[in-house]
Amino acid sequence: MINEKWVLLSALLVFYGNSTYAISTLRGKTKPNRVTWILWTFIPIIVIAGQIDQQVKWQVILTLSAGISSFFVLLASLKSNKSYWKIRRLDYLCGLLSILAILLWLITDNPNLAILLSIMANFLAATPTILKSIRYPRTENYRAYSFASLSAIITLLTVNQWTFPTYSFSLYVLFTNGILFLLIRFELGTKVINTTKRLIQFD
Repeated sequence: MINEKWVLLSALLVFYGNSTYAISTLRGKTKPNRVTWILWTFIPIIVIAGQIDQQVKWQVILTLSAGISSFFVLLASLKSNKSYWKIRRLDYLCGLLSILAILLWLITDNPNLAILLSIMANFLAATPTILKSIRYPRTENYRAYSFASLSAIITLLTVNQWTFPTYSFSLYVLFTNGILFLLIRFELGTKVINTTKRLIQFD
């Protein structure tokens, strides 16, 4: 394991990655799904509350940086009319389910359950962007997700005691952002869709 202070580098990577995303959004090249980024801004607050309650120290910094930097992306999307992505019914459904998970957190006194529910809410918030990345990868920016994945790996390497509050959110960040990076950078979703269409036409 590496020194816990390396988490500071993780935070900087998240800020840098999301800064490139925000700049790309302002230029109209990237079109973020606002449902995702609204919830990604506020859900980390719940995770932080659970982590602090469980006496997690340095790993909290990654969670905090994820929430603050997501807010910058949200502001960029609200400022740039060119970067608006039309929200569909499924997006709203994912948002509502995410909010439901947050409401369940409010009535639980179990910090671990609170963290789990907030991670579930965070993934539901990510679902609209994941689905968008499958079909329209060029409306996204893979760099933000690559830096987030790298920051999660560094944070996981700083964990000395592998308890659920210390590793869970970082592991989630690595999993979700890793998927988004692969979908966007290599356009895996569109390749699978196009290959499937060709096979159907061939038959």
